[in-house]
Amino acid sequence: MVSNSVVKPLSVIGVTVVVLLIDLLSVLYATSHGLNVASDSLTLGSFALQLQWLPFIGIAILSLVVWYEVFTRIFPRRAGPGVDPLAQLRLLRVIVVALAAFACILFIPYLLGSYWFWAKLSHLSRLLGQFRGFGSWLLNTEAQFTALDAIWQYSTLQILAAGAMVFVAWIFTRQPRRFKKLR
Repeated sequence: MVSNSVVKPLSVIGVTVVVLLIDLLSVLYATSHGLNVASDSLTLGSFALQLQWLPFIGIAILSLVVWYEVFTRIFPRRAGPGVDPLAQLRLLRVIVVALAAFACILFIPYLLGSYWFWAKLSHLSRLLGQFRGFGSWLLNTEAQFTALDAIWQYSTLQILAAGAMVFVAWIFTRQPRRFKKLR
């Protein structure tokens, strides 16, 4: 049986690595689709850090804190992973939903801007007339987002994705309120 002192750091680091890989893929995709990497950099002595990596570092720190807190709430110090048989399922549920929200917010705007998506939506609106109004509304909404500068798009998506990950983790791990009994 693996002790709680070993499982906690491994779980926190493992989930953080997955979050960072998703975020790295997002940074690389944004860079290949309009984010100018040579625009500005933060110089500290001989060390230069490009500005698009600052949110990446922030998400790394935020992820470590969030997943440490999630693990601590699901597996209290007095009880290890073996005490509550459903705790590992709760942890898995939080991880899957939070990472799905994180990835969806990072990549759905790029999916909405793709030719493939609009071709499929156009085909669907020809088959089902109800989707014509939805397609127009979605195009207007997506056009407002794509009108932003690439650095603003990138920053907004990073903030929203990190916020969604924290919010989902908080929702799934908060302690239920106990109501007073009526006498």
